[in-house]
Amino acid sequence: MPMKTAAQGPRAGLAVLGATGLAGGLAVIAALAGGSSTAAPSVNAAAVALVALTAAGAGAAGYWARRLRRERNGVQARLAAAEAELMVNRRRLEIAEAVSPSDPETLLYWDQDGTAHLLRATLDERRGVPDAAAAVLGASAWLEPTAAHHLRGQIDRLTAEGKPFTLAAVTLTGSSVEISGQVRGPYAVLRIADPTVQRKALKELEDRGARVARDAQLTRGLFEALPVPVWFRSADGRIDWVNSAFVRAVDGFSREDVRTRQIELLESRQRSALAASLSTGRIHRERVHVFVGGERRSYDLVGVPLDGASAMIANDAAALETAQD
Repeated sequence: MPMKTAAQGPRAGLAVLGATGLAGGLAVIAALAGGSSTAAPSVNAAAVALVALTAAGAGAAGYWARRLRRERNGVQARLAAAEAELMVNRRRLEIAEAVSPSDPETLLYWDQDGTAHLLRATLDERRGVPDAAAAVLGASAWLEPTAAHHLRGQIDRLTAEGKPFTLAAVTLTGSSVEISGQVRGPYAVLRIADPTVQRKALKELEDRGARVARDAQLTRGLFEALPVPVWFRSADGRIDWVNSAFVRAVDGFSREDVRTRQIELLESRQRSALAASLSTGRIHRERVHVFVGGERRSYDLVGVPLDGASAMIANDAAALETAQD
């Protein structure tokens, strides 16, 4: 019986290894090497053990290689899906930020392959605008016939030629909407909005602009009334505005004359020090001495920077000291 086991060893060992892997192969080796308690292992048994060990190692390595390959492929697939989703979300965010504010609206865009996607649908449903891309493009189902016909033609020109448009229309529920199309980067975008919200936003913007213009006029009027030099410098470093006291201090003919000839009150080194200080974004304060009308005068200079531009005022130091006394 021991000799019969040894003769069948190679096939039996490999069969067991194929079924049980490395652990099974080691068990076979132990059995073959042990043989009889009285007989030493034969050469055939040693050969079988070597083949079995080799096969077991190859089988285990193959199993782990296949498993790692499957896991790597799964990770790569998940990464690709996450990157694709990230790109879609980034594209939607870019379009939404570029096209419109946070007003109620329905917003669609066309991908580069011509597929329409709904980006946002926040309009009141009572206005009768669908909240799905395909339904929005089926204009005859929610717009009056004439408006639906015009919209189809405008969309064709927008997607084919990149031609922008704005269209006032009425839905089948009797609500007014404003429909506009434009191209943002590689995407054609369709926006449907409530015109009453748009008009309100435009009115607020106009009012804000009027307040800014009024405040600027009041500020310059106040500076003009001051008896001390005041001047503004633009971001390119040129004098942009001066008051009458500045014109008198530099012996100019008018504000326009000072701007045209860029007549300066401060000396070159003083201007350089002032510009360097203002470039840090902080308010600059300094007492300077300049010649005005042939006399050496002392001024308490204050400079205020803003977005590269600056405003300066030069208070008469002697007059301030006299007033304090």
